[in-house]
Amino acid sequence: KCEVGSEVADLSGKQRGFIIRAEVEESPLTRVPQTFDEKTVKKKWTQEAVDILLEFKLDLEGLDDFTSASIKERFQQIIERNNVGFGRVMPALRLAITGQGSGPDLMIVMEIIGKSETIKGFRLR
Repeated sequence: KCEVGSEVADLSGKQRGFIIRAEVEESPLTRVPQTFDEKTVKKKWTQEAVDILLEFKLDLEGLDDFTSASIKERFQQIIERNNVGFGRVMPALRLAITGQGSGPDLMIVMEIIGKSETIKGFRLR
């Protein structure tokens, strides 16, 4: 058992991504959320965030390379273009996709659930 633990500790980033993927595939994160973390909603769900998420959604719809790296790159471009900090929009994005205030790397989650399910998560009413 110790050997397995040692091997896990020595995994490369790509393999760690696989471990995260296995956890996410068995998680409620892979479903369109029906409830939302109320504390995060009250603190982070703003009109500014919703406007940026709508822009991000449109951008993702045209993204052919739906990998965590390309999703992250597009998100960063949009928040930079809108001159806002990552922390002002990322919690709202996580809420839209997972309904939760925290969790595993969201861009990996988005890649795993796929483009169609990710887009469904953008119910920004």
